[in-house]
Amino acid sequence: MEPAIPVDLPGVQEASLGNLGRRAAAARIGALDDPLAIERVHRLGLLPYFQREQVHGLIARIAERLPGSMLVFDAVPAVMLNLVRRASGRERDLAVKLWTWLLDPSEHAAISAIPGVEELRDLAPPLTRDPAAFGLAALGRLPSRLGYSVPVIAVLQARFRAGSAD
Repeated sequence: MEPAIPVDLPGVQEASLGNLGRRAAAARIGALDDPLAIERVHRLGLLPYFQREQVHGLIARIAERLPGSMLVFDAVPAVMLNLVRRASGRERDLAVKLWTWLLDPSEHAAISAIPGVEELRDLAPPLTRDPAAFGLAALGRLPSRLGYSVPVIAVLQARFRAGSAD
């Protein structure tokens, strides 16, 4: 498995490590000391809470500082927020307030155009016999313009050009 580094807030990192402890956290974060060894940066669930400019800036900086690497991340389709707005309750209020960066086909194109981004693709879970898992996997295989019209969290992978960014 290629070296990976999580991107998250410190409190969330500690909570998500569970039984791995602080030593494992330091080892994972220590990977930053050798950026040439990092091939994959991952953190699902963080970017929807950033502003659009912050998301684009983060992706551009990773492309510049870690050429040849990948970033795997979640995105909330705009249609999902529109659906949530029709609901009521605390979760609805938090989503409306906190989901500040949304994905649609034009945003997908904008991310693809960030200097250093070689490829941006939607990831889909493997097809299985379980009806729910099969449905999610099938949705993940739809073209972006159709897939982003369904209120399901999108998982994307950005692959960055090797060498210096354009």
